[in-house]
Formats: sequence, structure tokens, C-alpha cells
Amino acid sequence: MDLVTKNTPKKQHYVPQFLLRNFAIENTEKLFTFNKQEGRSFPTNVQDSASENGFYNIKLSNKKYTLEYKLGNLEVMASQVISKACEAESVSDFSEDEHKILCFFVANLLLRVKRLRMFTSQVNTELVGVLRKVGIESHEVVGFNELNKDEIKFQHINFLNKELLNLANKFGDKAIGLLRAPQNCSFIISDNPVVMHCYKPNQFNSRGVSVPSVEIFLPISKKLCISFLCMDFYYELIEKVAFSNENLVHNLSYEKSLIESIQTGEASIITENQVEVVNSLQIMDSWSYIYNDSDNFDFVKDLIK
Repeated sequence: MDLVTKNTPKKQHYVPQFLLRNFAIENTEKLFTFNKQEGRSFPTNVQDSASENGFYNIKLSNKKYTLEYKLGNLEVMASQVISKACEAESVSDFSEDEHKILCFFVANLLLRVKRLRMFTSQVNTELVGVLRKVGIESHEVVGFNELNKDEIKFQHINFLNKELLNLANKFGDKAIGLLRAPQNCSFIISDNPVVMHCYKPNQFNSRGVSVPSVEIFLPISKKLCISFLCMDFYYELIEKVAFSNENLVHNLSYEKSLIESIQTGEASIITENQVEVVNSLQIMDSWSYIYNDSDNFDFVKDLIK
């Protein structure tokens, strides 16, 4: 990590500005935001969205350190890769380095968001509450402590710093597809942009980067969304489509589109219903905010109800 200086940006984004711009009103920095915890929407801009003062700053030995610079350097490289995919509507010409940058960026985006930090805080608070109900204080349990806000922040930033390479390697082993929304609808984005869908949910571990039947989505513009899929499950889908009867193949239109994109690297057009699935995941897995280029959040309100 780097030392905090007077030049360190005060406002630090957990969703990069270059990505948010792809969901703003055309040729502007303006966005509309829906706060799902308060049930209201309001106009805002890219600079003020998905950010918090000093979000990646921590104090160690009376000195302040930050991850902001390292994240900023990754964003510069990632913005070029994402821009290339958006312009070409393809990932077929990605070099090995561009593929690595994409995997690092998606892994970092999964780890850096506020939702992960708040989840850690909630779990810690709930565990403390459970212990107190049975008459045990947290300091009496070996290896467990009640964490304050600064300690939660330190744990989150330390985890991001240590686990990024390992998680990026897991993304590097996956098949990559590119999905295109049809003309009459668009992808949205939230304050937790990397979302997951499990084809074979089970009681114990239905979602996670290493779960074989999980598909991972990252919308990169209003019209494009990147998809990551475990290679074994990708081959399973190929067999499923190949050996299905005519009626079933019609119901596997999304799987066919995904397979085609993975094989060619080109964006495959999906249906409006399939776009709604990705958008639903953005809404459900967000911490607070959903971003759109219009003030129409009827779909968001209906889903929350």
C-alpha cells in the first residue's frame, strides 16, 4: 500500500467512474439513482456515485496508507480493455495481457465493494449478539473479537490486498462470453456490479466464484454484459444443447447464445427476459444503490415488493 499524502483523492469510488459513465445519460456525466433501502430515486452524477471519503485509507503505526493508487492504476488499464470490448462488441481479439487485466479487474470489483465490508460488519455484530444471549462476552472466545468500524475497514482492505491475485487466477480459468441486450431494453448497474446466478442451487453453497454451476455477470455498458462460466459446466451446457430434442432446444435459447459467444468471442444478442434476469441480480445483490440513465425504476420497485 502507499502512504496517504495531501494529493491522495479524498473521494474514493468502490465502483470506478469509467464504468459508471457507460450507464449515464448519453454524452453526459448524469445518472439517476434508486436507493432501495429508502425506496426513492434522485438525479446525481458519476463523480458523486458509489463513493465514500477515504474508503481505502487505513491507519498503521500512526501513519495513513491507502489502496487508492493501486486500484487507480488497475482502473486505467481496465478502462482500455473494457472500452475495446464495447467498441468492437467482441473479446475475440483480446491479448493474453488484456485477458489477465480483465480477470484482475472483475476480481477486484467483486472484493472492493461496500457490500462486502458491510456484510463483514453485520456478521460480526450478529455473532456478538448471539454470544451475549448465552452470557458470553466476545473477548472470552479465543480468536474472536467484537470489531469497531476502523477494524472492519482494516480487515476489508487487508483481505482485498491479499486475496486479489488468488481470485483473479480463478477468473482466468473460466470461459468468457459477451452478451448484448436487444434494441428495446438495457442493462443497469448497481453498487455491487459483479453478480452470480447458480444453475444448480443447493442448500449449502449455491453461489461463489469456485462453484462449478455458477455464472458470473458484469454489465460493462447499457448494451453489453460480460459472463464468466466454469469450463466444466460450459462443456456440460454444450452437451445439454447438442442432445436435447427440438422442443427443449427452443427453451435453451440463452444457453445457445452464451455458447456461441464463448466460442466466437463476439457479442450474442439475448432476449429481454434474459436481460431482466441480469438486472434482477443487480437489484437483489446491491447494498443500497441502483444506477440508470432514466428515472424509470418501476422494475426495481416491483422486484423489491
